Amino acid sequence: METTSQNLPFLFAAFAVAWIVFLAYAGYMSWKRHTLEREVQELTEMAAESALDESGTDAGAGAGAHPHAGRDDE
Repeated sequence: METTSQNLPFLFAAFAVAWIVFLAYAGYMSWKRHTLEREVQELTEMAAESALDESGTDAGAGAGAHPHAGRDDE
């Protein structure tokens, strides 16, 4: 029984290290998920803007407008 009580601090240390690693991993995954959600949101907005520019409902003055649109001098 003496060796069991001597090894108990090592068991607690291993348990603490395992929880620290788990919490660090969970935090990293949460951060990564948040980053990916933000990127998907930005891409969705860009796709919506691009669809507006291509469909012509943007009044033709957007960044994606054709440079010669509305010119009759050609």
